[in-house]
Amino acid sequence: MDVERYYDEKAPFYDGEYKTPFFQLYKEITWDDIKRFLPESGVILDAGGGTGEWAIQLAELGYSIVLTDISRGMLRQARLKLEERNIHTVELKRADITNMSCLPDETFDMALVQGDPLSYCGDAEKAAKEVHRVLKPGCFCIASVDSMYSAVATFIASNRVDELEDFLRTQSASFRAGFTIHYFTPESLRKLFEDAGFEVVRIRGKPVFLSVIPREIAHNLLQDKKTFEKILELELRYCDDTSLVGFARHLEIVGKKREKSQCPGI
Repeated sequence: MDVERYYDEKAPFYDGEYKTPFFQLYKEITWDDIKRFLPESGVILDAGGGTGEWAIQLAELGYSIVLTDISRGMLRQARLKLEERNIHTVELKRADITNMSCLPDETFDMALVQGDPLSYCGDAEKAAKEVHRVLKPGCFCIASVDSMYSAVATFIASNRVDELEDFLRTQSASFRAGFTIHYFTPESLRKLFEDAGFEVVRIRGKPVFLSVIPREIAHNLLQDKKTFEKILELELRYCDDTSLVGFARHLEIVGKKREKSQCPGI
């Protein structure tokens, strides 16, 4: 199964699967980064934006959004949610993140690449360069990817130890989704963005502490409001600690497109 078909089938149920305390914490960590780098105004690209989780939140703050996704099913769900909320400042476009030729150069005041499309798209290098192309100089891209070190534990837990050597070499694997996922270390993620032309501002884990305990235990802990707030505080304090980042299930990077005067040869 390819990525497009997988998300077409998953789309009607997608949002419901993420209505848990664990993913609420994950969203809080993500929002902390987004609001830190938001422009005062402008147009934001939500590349691989799915059903509109971040597009809707940002539109409600007054931003104009272009949401792209390869899945018609996900875009359909986004459209339904936008109509329900009477939001008219989000434009939906079907596009592969590796080829966003429908978008002109240097259009956006910020770019989000959340939900790990860089891990799923099949050519992360090309996708990162496309995002860089459409972003205005001096503006930020915030992207999340699947973490390689965390995936090693999944191989071990599922008794796929014989496959580990190949996984560590390629940083790619297929699990239940049925399509190939590319995983990143903090170092390979940094290289991806630097090679695309970004200045790397920040790399952090999402989450760092909760990624090393079973999901059910995390879910039960986070149902208590005070515990949720305390763990969120700890995650935000330590999520970019370089000694902890690699433990996380997901890595998040903030890249800044250099001003033209800062580019080599200019």
